[in-house]
Amino acid sequence: MCSLFCTVIVTGQDIDVSKLPAPAARRVDFVKDIQPVLERSCLKCHNATVSMSGLRLDNREEALKGGDLGVDIAPGHSAESRVIHFAGRLVPQLEMPPKGKGDPLSDEEIGLLRAWIDQGAEWQAGVVLQSRPKPAPGSETDKAGVKDSSTLPPPANRKVDFVKEIRPLLASKCYPCHGPSQQKNQLRWDVKAVATRGGISGPAFKPGKSAESLVIRLVGGLQPGLVMPLQGERLTSTEIGLLRAWIDQGAHWPEGLDPKGYTAPLIHWAYRPLARPSAPRVKGSSFVVLPDSRGLPYNGQGSFSSGFLPAAHQGTLVRATAPVPINDLFAPRSAAYITEASEEEGLALLGDLNREHLAHWQGDSRLEARITAYELAARMQLSIPGVFDISKESEATRKLYGLDEKDTEDFGRSCLIARRLLEQGVRFVQVWSGTNGASGNWDNHSNITNELGFIAKRTDMGVAGLFKDLKARGLLEDTLVIWTTEFGRMPFSQGSSGRDHNGGTFVTWLGGAGIKGGVAHGQSDEWAWKAVENSTASYDLHATILHLLGIDHKKLTYRHNGIDRRLTDVHGHVIREILA
Repeated sequence: MCSLFCTVIVTGQDIDVSKLPAPAARRVDFVKDIQPVLERSCLKCHNATVSMSGLRLDNREEALKGGDLGVDIAPGHSAESRVIHFAGRLVPQLEMPPKGKGDPLSDEEIGLLRAWIDQGAEWQAGVVLQSRPKPAPGSETDKAGVKDSSTLPPPANRKVDFVKEIRPLLASKCYPCHGPSQQKNQLRWDVKAVATRGGISGPAFKPGKSAESLVIRLVGGLQPGLVMPLQGERLTSTEIGLLRAWIDQGAHWPEGLDPKGYTAPLIHWAYRPLARPSAPRVKGSSFVVLPDSRGLPYNGQGSFSSGFLPAAHQGTLVRATAPVPINDLFAPRSAAYITEASEEEGLALLGDLNREHLAHWQGDSRLEARITAYELAARMQLSIPGVFDISKESEATRKLYGLDEKDTEDFGRSCLIARRLLEQGVRFVQVWSGTNGASGNWDNHSNITNELGFIAKRTDMGVAGLFKDLKARGLLEDTLVIWTTEFGRMPFSQGSSGRDHNGGTFVTWLGGAGIKGGVAHGQSDEWAWKAVENSTASYDLHATILHLLGIDHKKLTYRHNGIDRRLTDVHGHVIREILA
């Protein structure tokens, strides 16, 4: 069994996130809180027609995809999201909105955006944004871009019958999106219990308070950019008046009207008898990512995503040099009432709930990935609590990795912890050097003389120390070490002293399990511009890595979008000249 250790070089920029306003300390609603901010301040420059820097913020898919610089919104990590850096004006020349093109976002607005991202960046299906000017004070849309309820049609001034008047209205206008065939936003209007509970956005109606009910605000057009129904004709004033009267009169819904054959979901966990469950099952394989202590690379977490494989195969992010390497792994100190036993029972119950939810959403691998990631974290918490504690390492080891020198301490610590993870059975470890930006990183467009020496000095002792340490401990025999990057630099200047990207030739080196030492394969031309001898593509590198892991790259396939896909596509060959 081979472990794979991979050091990847990327580029970046140091961002002082301590200057950002804190995230809002409440649950944020996208339609009520976030949509108005984006439409007023961002959509003018980031829409379907105009997309500065390639970034669109008019729909969720485009927003999460990011722009020319990579991923701009990292769900769960607002402090690492580029859109927050720009909105918080932390990056000169990249403010959002640009200087002179709109008022800066207030601390409250940035706090809402941060909370929304930290809470998963939820964005309801069907919600498409459009640019709107900031309303004048006192206008009917002065509050967060939402119209005042005084513009709604008045409630009908008579007793409303649910069976005769409301149910037919729901069937004709609401069932297409919230009925037996589909349940957008997890809401059904044909089942009393589900309709009363509401969907992802919360309760759809408040008995006795029609003007405050979400369904009335949506069908009445009070929520800019989201008017229900999404399909078909809108409700008339008379129909809205009937719905308002029904809600104001208590939203009476007779029993026995649910569809025939409808089976309610399993009993909610809160009403089940108490029982001590077994501990969660933990999968054996793992992929741990140790980023640069200064931040994530250009493409954010997309750099270690699962690609076309199920999301469970993405990397688990561990900040090796941070005081808290894994977020939310331990209870806060203030929660002294949480004991080891209660936490075990709580995690087991959460595991049951997650599996139950997963059973209703077959084919969506995201929840399974989240479960797997936190089970890995739990395994690390329980079985190797000291993996990040390097205080007992010898002085010779600290010196080997450069931990006592300021320039090499950060990367050296990541390399040392990578070795400790491998010793504990972690199969794949990825250590990154460089973050997002062109200063203090490998992306030497402006001044390679100043930048290259700085970043190289940060890494050389850690890499050399890791290699020597693995060999001394007998780990190098079954550990494959790979040092690689996405491209090299041009042999001629860019500007005065910078170097542009070069995909024509660059160096990757491998060492350890199955690799022949002291061998160079391939050669560039005399200018180091293009490869001219034994040219090797990424497919060949992947084929060789898989071969060393005991896998035939031509036989390894995964069914994706109706195609049996290979990691090497239809290319690649094993580079046998470098094998021992």
